[in-house]
Amino acid sequence: VKPENLLLYSYDDKAVPCLKLADFGWAAVVGPSESPPEPPGEGVGSLWYAPPELNPPVAGLQVFADKLPLGKSDMWSVGVITYLLLTGHSPFNTAIRIQDPDARENEVLRLAALGAVNTSVKAWEILSEEARSFILALVHANPAERMSAREACCHQFMLMQDADPTRLQIAAPFPIEDSASRWQRLDGLQHLCWISVARASTEPELAEISLLRDFVRLDSTGSSTYIEQLAAKLVTVALPSWFHPQAAWFDMLYLAFLYLDVDCDGTLSVEDLSLHLEGESGAAKEVANAWIFKWRHGLQASLPVSTMNALSFADFHRVLCSAILDQEPCWDVATPDRMLHRRMEAIDEVCLRFLDEEFENYGVGI
Repeated sequence: VKPENLLLYSYDDKAVPCLKLADFGWAAVVGPSESPPEPPGEGVGSLWYAPPELNPPVAGLQVFADKLPLGKSDMWSVGVITYLLLTGHSPFNTAIRIQDPDARENEVLRLAALGAVNTSVKAWEILSEEARSFILALVHANPAERMSAREACCHQFMLMQDADPTRLQIAAPFPIEDSASRWQRLDGLQHLCWISVARASTEPELAEISLLRDFVRLDSTGSSTYIEQLAAKLVTVALPSWFHPQAAWFDMLYLAFLYLDVDCDGTLSVEDLSLHLEGESGAAKEVANAWIFKWRHGLQASLPVSTMNALSFADFHRVLCSAILDQEPCWDVATPDRMLHRRMEAIDEVCLRFLDEEFENYGVGI
């Protein structure tokens, strides 16, 4: 179980949101008197969320895998996700500082085998006693001593009715002088689009970018301040190769687009964008309409009527790419199609040149 496999399928402001659990690739149907199948030696599941009994064995550490109580492996993942939601990072985030991918993976396996949750960060210190107790009872190396689903539902953390909002604090801002000037040059839609990318990105993926490791290691409560700072940092380190359809980051860009596409119709309308803006609805819609006009100006003649007042994924893609190439959509009103075509050709040329250089230097594109 991991956040990517928790799907929000029903929500309104008057009811409890409903989730569906997806991806049962490693699931097994086991009867009441049957034992679960033995996991393969290379382990199963996702590294950052899998319990130690489903991971490859760690030399010198005990693995409690003789008798696996049914459901206890998933409860480990529930504990990891709870920690992630309440602190903004993985309970094993100390492994991120290791640059070698194999060594980093081994350190995550070691920390999981020990049940070594990172309790030294500020975000952990400001959690309630109930929250800390709940997480530690789930992220327990021995599945026999780990809370069951029934026990978790009866835990005091789950029974709390009135949360005190003053118990959660926002982390101190992180200075990003090197990216501040670039961020300030962007317009509001570029800000919103890159913030959506920051929300869609996950800590293990960010750790793969060397220039971001120090940033993601810092304590953070996942506040809006942190998300905006991460977005500004991403603009600084982003490469044209991210926007290639075969790139790993391309899927994340699509998830970011879906975050903004509130009605899930495949376009970003005035209504979609205005819901992500503060202030009165009328004023927010005026701003959103101005954004769409700015970034769609010159394309109207070739668009279907249904998409004239909305942005497609290709437009979203172009808004993001223009931020890292320092380009603005300042088309000539008299010859909009020709100017747009020139700008899109320039963007494509830069992206292709970068990929060609990577192939020439390393034998493969990033």
